[in-house]
Amino acid sequence: ELSIEEIKYIVDHSPIEIEIFAHGAQCISYSGQCLMSSMIGDRSGNRGKCAQPCRLPYKLIKNHNEIGSGYLLSPKDLSTIEILKEIPNVASLKIEGRMKSGYYIATVIKTYRMLIDELEATGKPLSAERVAYYSNEFTKAENRPTCYGFLDHEPDENDHLYGINGAGVTHDFLAVALEDSDEDGWTKIEVRNRFAKGEIMEVFGPSIDNERFVVEEIKDTDGLIVDLCNKPMTAVYIRSPFKMNAEDMIRRGERHDS
Repeated sequence: ELSIEEIKYIVDHSPIEIEIFAHGAQCISYSGQCLMSSMIGDRSGNRGKCAQPCRLPYKLIKNHNEIGSGYLLSPKDLSTIEILKEIPNVASLKIEGRMKSGYYIATVIKTYRMLIDELEATGKPLSAERVAYYSNEFTKAENRPTCYGFLDHEPDENDHLYGINGAGVTHDFLAVALEDSDEDGWTKIEVRNRFAKGEIMEVFGPSIDNERFVVEEIKDTDGLIVDLCNKPMTAVYIRSPFKMNAEDMIRRGERHDS
């Protein structure tokens, strides 16, 4: 719960490396002060077991009358993409990912990696167009509307969700590469969501940035050609025009109708 100015002071006067939260869910309370999870579900938020009761819908009652309802205790997520260049030279940016999927973590980390590399390469703040690009990347995984947390002001009513608890997902997580591609472009993948021949896939990973292709060839582990994959956690082979590496992630682009 620090401003950019306070973080800078600590960095300038600290003999040790400093890490800060840069993105992810925020607590409704000051750190360590919320006991709702412990009292309601016997899961201590101070021991890494928070059940996130603040994300549930509630009714506000006054004199036995309901005067409000919704996600009354749910804060927006923290995001620093627009102000990252203003943050002091900390040693590490921390992504809050507890109870999140591996796909969410990979999407957010990859986005910040590209963002930091761009800032380092240009030495300039992001343009509005580039901010919009990186913001769109986050919508490809589960997400909520975001704010700056305490970094530029004391959070107020505009930094809470109230009526909604999420912003939707624009891209489905389809598969993860199990092995590096072979010399003919075939990659063994593990299916996580339904997809079919003719769809556009988008691949990302540590060494690949959102490469897209239309999947034209799919075969099962017996070498038989298939047109539809709809059994999660099974392995199939797909052929791509570029090399994939093990652990690369694959999500749906858009339907290919030609």
